[in-house]
Amino acid sequence: MERKLLLLGLLRNQEMHGYRLNEHLESRAGMPIVLKKPTAYNLLAKMEQDGWVAYREEQEGNRPPRRVYEITSLGEAAFQALLREELSAYKPAEFPSVVSLSFLDLLSGTEAATLLSQRREQIADKLDEINAVVEKHTPAEHAGSMSIPLMYMQRYYSSELELLDEVIQQFGGNSKATS
Repeated sequence: MERKLLLLGLLRNQEMHGYRLNEHLESRAGMPIVLKKPTAYNLLAKMEQDGWVAYREEQEGNRPPRRVYEITSLGEAAFQALLREELSAYKPAEFPSVVSLSFLDLLSGTEAATLLSQRREQIADKLDEINAVVEKHTPAEHAGSMSIPLMYMQRYYSSELELLDEVIQQFGGNSKATS
């Protein structure tokens, strides 16, 4: 449902053709969920069948026609319902990348610290991406609730780095040396 909410929210701001919509999704380092192009098109087709979005074909010059999507009044009602449902519900997060932490004691301390330092570097890069998005955009572009997901992700990745620093220290490594 979050993916539908995301697409409807983006179309609510402005109508878009599929390519531009995908460009928008792929270019946003601060996007809170991954939405691949085939999934986006499948969701758009489903939402079109449900009457949530409509499209018109548009052609520029000799280019093939493309679909320009817009949210309908049914889509607006669905957006409002999904928004309220998602905001009021708690869904426990899954953390598949932490399963390996359960087996750290099966490695030597040096190897564990080295591998975790590599992991830490990747997380630090992700946090840098999010920070760059925040710094690049003017406050008006992320006013109000648009800044909340970015703030959430900043805190999430910062907390993850803090925990990894502690664990790396426990295994005899120097966590700050790789940052």
